[in-house]
Amino acid sequence: MQVFKEEYCVTYPCMQKSKRGEHFTRCGSDFSISASGLYDIQRHIAGKKHALMADIPNTNHSVRSYFQSDSSTTSFEHQVISAELLWSRFVVEHNLPIATSDHATKLFKVMFP
Repeated sequence: MQVFKEEYCVTYPCMQKSKRGEHFTRCGSDFSISASGLYDIQRHIAGKKHALMADIPNTNHSVRSYFQSDSSTTSFEHQVISAELLWSRFVVEHNLPIATSDHATKLFKVMFP
């Protein structure tokens, strides 16, 4: 059975060592290289899934494009945006359901009139 070699990362920089064990490698998701080693990696890179995943960074937009960049934004608006971002981070960090925000809105209106 083939095992992961560090030289795979040099030849194919997108490859990483998998946490699943020495017979796996990682490129967005873990896959087995136990049968053919380097050939398994080459076959993965030539596949549709790898091509789609590699193209994602080119289709994503910067988060900055969603915010106004003009100087008309007031200090209060910056505080509101900051509070919204803090709440969003809290929800993600604690792995809370998105529906939590639906209920929190009513609570925030009472807490912060």
